[in-house]
Parts: sequence; C-alpha cells; structure tokens
Amino acid sequence: MCRRRGRDGTRLPVICSAATTFRQREDAWEPLPERGVLRWSATGDGRHGTSHLPAKKLTYEDYLLIPDDGKRHEIIDGEHYASAAPFIRHQRVALALALELGSYVKLHPVGEVFIAPTDVILSPHDIVEPDLLFISNERSSIIEEKNIQGAPDLAIEIHSGSSRRIDRGAKRRAYERWGVLEYWMLDPERKNADVWERTARGLLRHRALLSKGDVLTTPLLPGLEIPLAEIFRD
Repeated sequence: MCRRRGRDGTRLPVICSAATTFRQREDAWEPLPERGVLRWSATGDGRHGTSHLPAKKLTYEDYLLIPDDGKRHEIIDGEHYASAAPFIRHQRVALALALELGSYVKLHPVGEVFIAPTDVILSPHDIVEPDLLFISNERSSIIEEKNIQGAPDLAIEIHSGSSRRIDRGAKRRAYERWGVLEYWMLDPERKNADVWERTARGLLRHRALLSKGDVLTTPLLPGLEIPLAEIFRD
C-alpha cells in the first residue's frame, strides 16, 4: 500500500499494481490520472467506464490489491466492477436459499454449497463472487483453500440495486464463457427467478422465468423442490 496526498492535503491510501495505481474516492477506487493509463468513473451499472484503454487486463493479482471497503469487487473480462453492500431483501433471499440448498446436500451428499464472499476464479481475467454456488463431487478438484479455481456447476445471483445489470450482462456472459452448467438470477423486488441452463452447443439458454407461486427445481439436484413463496416472503 502506497500513500499520496489529495489536493486538500488529505492523505489518500493508494494501491500500487502492475496494471495501474488506485486511490480511494467516496464512490469508488479509481486509477490516479497522472499515470495516463486509465481514467475511471463510477456509472449507474456499477461498472467503471474508461476514457483510455488499459495497458493490460486486470488479473487476480490486481484483484487482491483492492482494499476491503464493504463493497463487492469483481473483475470480469479484465475490467473492475464494484457493487454496493446488498439490500436487506437480498440478504433474506440469500439466507432462505442457503438453508434450502444446505439441507438438500446434507441429506444427499452430492457436492458442496458455498455462499458469498467466495472468490471464484473463472479465468486469469475473470474473478467473481456469486451470492451462492454449488459444486458437485465430480468437480470438487476446483475447490482450494483460498478460492474456487474454475466454474461451479450452479451459480446463483440475487439482484440488489445496480447489480441487476451486471448479473444479466457481463456476469452472465462470463458464466457462459467459462462453463457454468446452470445460472439462477433471483429478483427480490419482482419476486421472480430466471433460470438459464447450458446447451449441447455450450451456450446458456433461458429455460424458465418463475414467479412467486412456482417451484424452483434443477436436474443438477434431483428431487430438490424450492417453493418460491418460501423464498420471497416479504
């Protein structure tokens, strides 16, 4: 960690990395403009826009240098994304899902369920933190002490604020590119669940849009039935 002073004399924490140098602002960590490599600003979708192309794509090493500021930081296709702390509805849905999935794998030990924050390294330039994920026993070799080194069987994201656009855009494309078998997106505001599954061609295909009165199932976990009325209680 390096340190520099702001224009008002305030000492700013700075991260020094091979890709660029970051400083803290109220809404984001941004590269210092004097480097002339990147100029980033927070946008409505949580993505940092660039006015100059980076010298290289960001990697896991750069990710480790981002400070813990209470936000979710991810790198997708070499670009940095930051999301604010999730809303209370998000947390209620995440807990309800975790209990359902945890109970299932306890009775049927076919794999493991993990909850955020868990670093999932899909590629050198794709580091994400799904809200929940399931890894089957067949893929258990990707589970390491500090992180997950590869695509989970099932990735689950719960929309919260600006994360909706990231979940449906950049993150869905990353999950498709790197081999996630099934992807769920749950919306606590609209009380629905979007289910995507991998096809024989290797693409994620939209399988179903489920409402509060429906039951969530997956061929990855035979016999699992999750009434969405139990997930979207409020």
